[in-house]
Amino acid sequence: MTGQPKRAVGSIVQGGVEADFLDADLITGRRASRMKRSHRAADRLQRDLLDGLRGKHRSLGSIAEIRERYGLGRWACREAIGILELRGVGELRTGRGGGLIAASPGLDDLAKLTLLHLYVKRSSTRELVEARRIVYLAALREVFRRNGNRFEGQAAVEVAFDPNLQMAGADHSAFALWLADRTGNRAFRFAIDYIEALCDNYLDLAEVHPSSVVGKGEAEMALLLRAMSAGRAAAARKALVHYLDAMQLVPDDRPVPVPSLLYKWHSAGTARSARRLAMALIEEIAASCTDGAIDLGSEFDIGVRHDANAAIVRQAIRLLEDLAIATPRRGRGGGIDVRRPDVTSIVGLIPHVLVQERLDISDCFEAAGMLDVEIAMAGAAARANWGPGGEEGNQPGVSREPTRAQQLISIEQSIADLSGNSVLSACERGFLMYACAIEPVDKEDVVPGPVVERVLSAIGSVAECVAAGDVDGAEAATLHKHKLLALRFMP
Repeated sequence: MTGQPKRAVGSIVQGGVEADFLDADLITGRRASRMKRSHRAADRLQRDLLDGLRGKHRSLGSIAEIRERYGLGRWACREAIGILELRGVGELRTGRGGGLIAASPGLDDLAKLTLLHLYVKRSSTRELVEARRIVYLAALREVFRRNGNRFEGQAAVEVAFDPNLQMAGADHSAFALWLADRTGNRAFRFAIDYIEALCDNYLDLAEVHPSSVVGKGEAEMALLLRAMSAGRAAAARKALVHYLDAMQLVPDDRPVPVPSLLYKWHSAGTARSARRLAMALIEEIAASCTDGAIDLGSEFDIGVRHDANAAIVRQAIRLLEDLAIATPRRGRGGGIDVRRPDVTSIVGLIPHVLVQERLDISDCFEAAGMLDVEIAMAGAAARANWGPGGEEGNQPGVSREPTRAQQLISIEQSIADLSGNSVLSACERGFLMYACAIEPVDKEDVVPGPVVERVLSAIGSVAECVAAGDVDGAEAATLHKHKLLALRFMP
């Protein structure tokens, strides 16, 4: 340990990996060997653009300078830059002072990308409702953890005279702001803002808006504040769930209708046309109404079908590949196959939003830890509902890869995936990506084997409790794992 307290999540999963950094391939499970060179180059450029957002050098230079610095060919460089423009993290400017410039995506961009993922996944608003509940429960857990024995007494006075809560019964945003502030952790503010941005964007895109909740929630809010003032965590959790249900604008278990998301993203020229074509292809996929294999045809076929030139088709397909929606099939009889999407693109965008907030890595570690607890409990509850004969494909297990890092990530992923919630998985892994991007781990900074083995054992205990449907056991095991990590990686 070098004395840096904010090594947090990045270091512990890095042990045993022969790499200078922990990238999205390991965190999300996507294999670099299956990626095209242009996508790998885009990832390298994106890391440097992220560094530019942190400092004063927001430009990576001209295309010629980028080709020379990164050793890229003409087409690989142009494709990589096109991918970054489609991701919304870079912009190629011409003229004096131009070049590849770092963009500044916001919560609205992140929310649209997440809703697009849910749309292609054919998910429902259940994931939004569940993610909102778990994020707020994680924030409430952090409030109690932070206050400890000092919570009683001071909270009663704080709650009684806090002006933000005078209107909380009619304005949910006041309560959201108050709860986030009481955590003392700006990462929770991001998580709450993210989930609320998701809900707001869904409501903007929905054809039918639900009735207003003005005047609702006062009774639930009173019970919640009374429980918090008395320091009764279990009662506060129950009251918070009832309050969120009363103040929920998003209807439960409805499809996510977002057929025009890519049209509304900021882009120009070929990138705009590529987005439109990509969205048209996504609508074709959604209209197929099948979970089996779908063939979009070759790039030539797509161009003829949609009256688009080769450059636009190529960029549109690269965007679908980047969103993990499509996979090219090479050789004779080749084409574009459709696959079930993952959260890689969302995880990759989150650090670009977080870096603008200048969050401490220790805050991200704490927020990810509390989210881990709630995700494990939700996974255990879901497993209990499935029963012993539940979905075998979602069983927690250790990856076949021999490295400790692959084992850690694989088990953590399978635990999170048991809840089946992409929003929660993306948020938790996004904190990890941010930590690893801000403080890459050196090869020399290797975590001792015994420490890694203890962490593996702790994660294994969480997996066992989740698989058994033991909610209380999953909570205790996840808290133990979090404390074990905090002993080494927190001040």
